[in-house]
Amino acid sequence: MFLKQGTARVVRVGPFLDSTDGNTAETALTIGQADIRLSKNGGDFASSNQSGGATHDEGGFYALTLDATDSDTVGELELYVHVAGALYVKSRFFVLAGQVYDSMVGTDRLQVDAAEVSGSAAAADALETNIGNLDAGVSSRLASAAAPANFVDLAITSATGRVTVGTNLDKTGYDLAGVKKTLDQLNDTSASQVADAVLDEPTAQHQTVGSLGAEVSLAKAMLANKRVHTNSTGVDVVMGDDGVTPVRTMTPTDGGNDVIEVVPS
Repeated sequence: MFLKQGTARVVRVGPFLDSTDGNTAETALTIGQADIRLSKNGGDFASSNQSGGATHDEGGFYALTLDATDSDTVGELELYVHVAGALYVKSRFFVLAGQVYDSMVGTDRLQVDAAEVSGSAAAADALETNIGNLDAGVSSRLASAAAPANFVDLAITSATGRVTVGTNLDKTGYDLAGVKKTLDQLNDTSASQVADAVLDEPTAQHQTVGSLGAEVSLAKAMLANKRVHTNSTGVDVVMGDDGVTPVRTMTPTDGGNDVIEVVPS
């Protein structure tokens, strides 16, 4: 039988049988405090603390109270009674810590406290200290003076999709000003800027392969409906829309990857 540590409990012990025939139930025994002997968790037997003794219930079973002192030690609790006229009776109980007892026989839940983390009690203490930070809202943590170093506070406005760089731009270790500039450029890029970037990119890419800047510019002029003539000196002339006014001249070379084929539209 389980007992709750430090809690009084009425228990029944028996049956007490006649010491002569070993069969007849003894229903009128006098059992006092000194007759009830207890051993707490392997300790020496001693009289119970409660003073009421035991009273007969029925069939040779007697009810007695184990008070808070009798059950103050977690572990096995042995009890025996031996009085004149009856064979001795022995009972065994197990005293559980209150929280464990309530979890096993009641509606409580077992409580587990972390004494160590990765084998370290100090780490467990540090975890306990810092776990409170999880209670703070994310926005308040980012805006507070306790925000971690090198932290960039970013927010996206759902209505416009614009990216906002917050107040933590003074942290060291990152080119945060450059980050903000890049984000601002993304926010403010116009359609014409996108078109210019698309047209300029081929020139930039061809430059890495060879000196094709002029040829690519010629191609861009062709894409813009300009007209191209080759004059008597072998120089290509890019004419404006009027077909008369030169807007660019170029001397083609025969240097391997410096050659470009222009196909009129």
